[in-house]
Amino acid sequence: MRKRRGQRIITYTLSALLVFSLFNVDISVYAESEPEFMPTELEEPQMEPPVEIREESTEPVTESKSTTTETKTTETNQTEIQSTETETAVGKPQRSEEKTGVFRSLKANGIGNLADADVITINIDDVTDNGDGYTYHSQSDTVTLLKGYTFIVQGTSSDKAIWNEGAISGGNFSGGVWNSLQGAISGGTFSGAVYNYGDINGGTFSGEVNNNSGGTISGGTFSGTVYNHGDISVGTFSGTVYNDRAIRGGYYLRQIDNMVSGTITGCNYPVKMTLTNLSYTTYADKIEIDGTTYTFAKYSSSSEASGISIVITAEAGYFVPDYISFSPDVGIDGYTYTKSSATNATLTVKASSVSCSMIISAEGTTTSPAPKPTVTIASQTASTLTVEPLPDQNIYGTALYSLGNNEWQSSNTFTGLKASQSYTVYAKYTGKVAYTESEEGSLVIQTNVATYTITIPESATAGGDEVNIQVDNDSLDLGAGGQVDVKVTNGINNGMLTLTRENAANTITSAMKVNGLEFKDTLKSVATFKSEDNTAVPVSFEEPKVSVGETIPAGSYSGTVTFGISYSQ
Repeated sequence: MRKRRGQRIITYTLSALLVFSLFNVDISVYAESEPEFMPTELEEPQMEPPVEIREESTEPVTESKSTTTETKTTETNQTEIQSTETETAVGKPQRSEEKTGVFRSLKANGIGNLADADVITINIDDVTDNGDGYTYHSQSDTVTLLKGYTFIVQGTSSDKAIWNEGAISGGNFSGGVWNSLQGAISGGTFSGAVYNYGDINGGTFSGEVNNNSGGTISGGTFSGTVYNHGDISVGTFSGTVYNDRAIRGGYYLRQIDNMVSGTITGCNYPVKMTLTNLSYTTYADKIEIDGTTYTFAKYSSSSEASGISIVITAEAGYFVPDYISFSPDVGIDGYTYTKSSATNATLTVKASSVSCSMIISAEGTTTSPAPKPTVTIASQTASTLTVEPLPDQNIYGTALYSLGNNEWQSSNTFTGLKASQSYTVYAKYTGKVAYTESEEGSLVIQTNVATYTITIPESATAGGDEVNIQVDNDSLDLGAGGQVDVKVTNGINNGMLTLTRENAANTITSAMKVNGLEFKDTLKSVATFKSEDNTAVPVSFEEPKVSVGETIPAGSYSGTVTFGISYSQ
């Protein structure tokens, strides 16, 4: 900056021009060869603030080295504005402005007086000086597109670099483009390198793109290499993408090369269906890239989200297969495959399994064996086993069941089984339309143990009413051929129970009766229970008797009969 006596003049140097010198160095680095690692972010230039004007008288200043000064003057609101171009000691050109009054905007310096909404078309090949909405720096061969304007750039020159502070909506760009923090790109074709600090929401990019810290990509088509140090939410990418910051969306033909510091919370990869004698429909996103339409599946870190759902239909004379293959393999838990009929099926790939592009292959069949069924038990007792009915019998044919793989039956329940006995249960599909009979599925299962509840009265009165020995039929589960026997194990001798007088040695006897008949053979059962409709067995004791002329001494007499309970089958 320099000041002259007697004039209210300042020189304002655009800090962006200093960056161009830095960028010229960087351009040569990237242009020489493909980097072998993720390039670091370019440093965002710091713009100098406007300078306040002060009145000061000084002696004229002379410099040891200077060139001719070109001065342009225009009247704007009675304010004198001058622009000068000088050369620094290192030979790098700088643009400056000299004016009186408060510094306002580059749009007042004779560069142009267009409204902010105007669209400016520039032929880059013809730019040799400042123009409407832009400035030109001859030493660095750089065109600066100013903030507040929208540009369409034409021409093919690859020598000129562009620093964009405005909005690029179209054109052809073969040289390097730097999109500043304030810059936006919504259209255009870019074959040279692009360094983005602002926003890219459209355009076609075949050259390398560096999305630097603070930069966003929210649209556009990218066929060259993309280095992401910022944020990507939308876009179509057919080239290699290196990520060390954040990817939240977009469509990628190649797997993202994610760095240690990179995060991917959402994106889309192409799915190629390789089907024979089958067709498919899906409501997934379809994007055309380089003349080819791709179907995309969504990736998400959520294991419950659906990446893509596909309905597969067999062509005439064919049937949908039992299995689907994936390349690369997504694992058995990475998808679900459900047949609704012999000719239709639905395939759903989980979003968490969509980690790169994949190929899904399947082939329609003419006939195939029905799948081997899985046998499970629905319920069981000591005498019965019930199998869960086989699913999808409308597809694979009627189910048949067998015990011991001998006789087959349509009923899924087996009766007349022994308690605590092991059985092998078999099941199979008989086949239907596209399916022949299946291989038998089997399961080894053991019936329940026998259960029963027997009630024997605690007391009875000699000469009194009958008492009952009975079984609880509701809980009785004996198995086929099973029975419960109740026998006298002690207390009865030749059919008589001995009763002893309390606190004395006198005894008398009382005859035991079962079902109204004297019970003398203790080897026989007092009661036998075999089925669920058993009836109670009455037991009684006769009034004690004595010989003629004898009497029974008065007192209280008691005796004990012991019963045993046993199960057999």
